[in-house]
Amino acid sequence: MDTGQRRQVLIYLVMIGLNLLVLPRWFSPGRFGLGTRLVFIGVQALLIALCAWQISRVMGVNPFSKLKHPVYIPYQGSDDEEPEIADTPPMLTLAEDPEPPYGEFMATPRTAADLRIAVQRYYDALDQDDLDAVLEGFSGDVLYRRPGYDTIVGIDQLRSYYAEERRLAPGRHLLRDVLVEENRVAAHGAYEGRTVDGEQTAVGFAAFFVFDANGRISEHTTFFFIPAV
Repeated sequence: MDTGQRRQVLIYLVMIGLNLLVLPRWFSPGRFGLGTRLVFIGVQALLIALCAWQISRVMGVNPFSKLKHPVYIPYQGSDDEEPEIADTPPMLTLAEDPEPPYGEFMATPRTAADLRIAVQRYYDALDQDDLDAVLEGFSGDVLYRRPGYDTIVGIDQLRSYYAEERRLAPGRHLLRDVLVEENRVAAHGAYEGRTVDGEQTAVGFAAFFVFDANGRISEHTTFFFIPAV
């Protein structure tokens, strides 16, 4: 804050102090009527508020500004058009893939960054409707829990689910947060696209992953942000 700004802040503080000294006198009965006193009380309260706002403006803090949050733009397209993969980069900063499309899964315990990449690859594969790449990330005896479905056990049941039962068409998954603790990952984001019936949709989700020693998903649980109870 420069000298001029400090001088402005001091002036406004003095004005606030003077108004605070005078303001209590208008609360007690005197030679002025109640209506007159209420008018002067309102004027002085307004002056105090304006001075406080000017101080915040000079100091670069606007109490009336709204916090900005990420805004998801729903997928727009015609009924005959397949959803396109978003051109915007993922919200996570990920290392480049070793080789297209997804490279080799590591056969050793992963670092936190490796697990984040694995989760991002999983959602990329879903968005590209690449079933083989999706299943590549899971162990053979995977457990997959999803509200509204029986627990999926094993890679064959998982393949059947993605090929025949999944109600979401290829769209795009936007990850907002991916948290890693040892071999467990929690992800939070939103899906934008269509259902298999062609209905356009945008819905938030939370997902949980457990990775085995070979770096593949051994447990997966997904929840969607929709009204339930």
